[in-house]
Amino acid sequence: MLPHVVTDPLMRERFALEAIVTADIESEHLVEVFAAGIDEETESPYIVMELLRGEDLGARLKRGERYTAEETILYLEQAARALEKTHERGVVHRDLKPENVLVVRLPDGSEVLKLLDFGIAKLCESAGLPRLTQKGCVFGTPVYMSPEQANGLDVDARADLYSLGVILYEMLSGRLPYRGDDLVELMHRQVKDPPDPMPTWVPARLRSIVGRLMAKNPDDRHASAALAHAALAEARFELSRTRTPVLAAAKRIATAVGSLPSLLGRRTKRSTVP
Repeated sequence: MLPHVVTDPLMRERFALEAIVTADIESEHLVEVFAAGIDEETESPYIVMELLRGEDLGARLKRGERYTAEETILYLEQAARALEKTHERGVVHRDLKPENVLVVRLPDGSEVLKLLDFGIAKLCESAGLPRLTQKGCVFGTPVYMSPEQANGLDVDARADLYSLGVILYEMLSGRLPYRGDDLVELMHRQVKDPPDPMPTWVPARLRSIVGRLMAKNPDDRHASAALAHAALAEARFELSRTRTPVLAAAKRIATAVGSLPSLLGRRTKRSTVP
């Protein structure tokens, strides 16, 4: 823990919460915690986590990286699986955003997503865990914050699904769903206005999923991360089915075009025979 916040009770509690949340949840999409405690000499809290090499999704989006619909789904299916695990334990992240999604490159070249920073998570009382946050307090990042969270109301797992919808929107559109001249306007739009329209090239099935995840009323969203994950998986399957005939047709066209020179050559030779 950084020296300048060691004496801050809230920061110490948030730091300890990070270890509590992730220590007992097994998922390849969460950072593994090996140990946590208080250093005897400095009295500073510490956490020992797995060493990961990668960069956060936010850094990639800020560089202007764009993702296909299939790539976006594959990424966010992993995030949804992580949320399934944490929600099962009664943990609501409350600050899900691209900067808290680490893209880790594995030795074989493949990539896996890890959710980070559960320091402001809400631990549901039904899970028998201590509760750090309380009704009336607004925590999180405004542009990814659910309307109920922006209003300082109590939140449940569906607040994380809203944030997942904003990330899905951003990855597909290359921009955020809401813009404002200041924080007040931005949060007002987040609570009251529909998001800006998505690009027309985004498949209708994905636009529908984004719309449901970002519904103003939590009751209109997917009831769980598992159902959101299932919807994304179905959309990926649907995209693969529609893409296969197109690829086959493109291959036939390419083959036909590639054979034109030889066909033209044969015709030219026949035309020069006396």
